[in-house]
Amino acid sequence: MSELTSPTGIFLILILLGLGASFGVLLLKYGEMTKQIADLETYLHNLEKQADHNSGVLFRVADMADQLRIATAQNTTSIDAMRREMGHLGDDVRGEVVTSRAIEMARSGASKADIAAKTGLSIEEAEALVTFHGKKRKS
Repeated sequence: MSELTSPTGIFLILILLGLGASFGVLLLKYGEMTKQIADLETYLHNLEKQADHNSGVLFRVADMADQLRIATAQNTTSIDAMRREMGHLGDDVRGEVVTSRAIEMARSGASKADIAAKTGLSIEEAEALVTFHGKKRKS
């Protein structure tokens, strides 16, 4: 026991106490770091779940964009067909208006040359209208 009370013994005890305290501090730090690592693992796991969810959402959005692109192409085709049909209908209406005007001119006694010039009809068409709708001449 006298060796423990000697300066060398006291020095060794102090060193052992210091090593024990350092070991205790290291154990506390290790525990804190272990908890931080567990928290980071949880956080990363949650981020991974969120990334998977976002990926699913992006795939659904991409599918909807494809469907929208297809629907837009179909609508564009339908609109183009409607425009062509409207153009044809407009041509028909314009043709009927011109024909009606030419018939009225023929009934009023206009000549085939006058009708052709004012309506844009060919001379043959104007002649037919004058023949069928023109004023009948007394024989």
